Amino acid sequence: MKIMVSSSSILLITIFSIGLLFSCSESKEYIVGDGKKSWRFPLPSFHAFTNWASTHHQFTIGDTIVFEYDRTKESVHEVDEHDYIKCNTRGHNNDRYYGGNTKIVLDKLGVRYFISGRKGHCKMGLKVAVITVMPSSSPPSPSPSP
Repeated sequence: MKIMVSSSSILLITIFSIGLLFSCSESKEYIVGDGKKSWRFPLPSFHAFTNWASTHHQFTIGDTIVFEYDRTKESVHEVDEHDYIKCNTRGHNNDRYYGGNTKIVLDKLGVRYFISGRKGHCKMGLKVAVITVMPSSSPPSPSPSP
């Protein structure tokens, strides 16, 4: 049995593939707080990381956020919303990172919550919520013909 594929189907598949490759290649890496070892206490302001996440970046699927910190003084915990609000470092489903250079790939849509592993630091603002959205799916514009 022969399968016939029209040229318009091939063109559509090609455009979709290029768009997919283009959106994947646009993944970015962000250092949380924009500075070397910026995941630390004291903070420049109570809302420093909230402001960083909400005003400077739009995070998309495939992006990576990097927490740089002194592993002898800090850690990063990924928590749920309740533990984020309460600065609870002992939640059952918390992921804990202690390496000093923690890279988190944003691989799902929605809000992800991160707090300092030192409870007092979280209560004083060392926490961040990151909203991840879909990358724009517009395919690249065709080049003009010569």
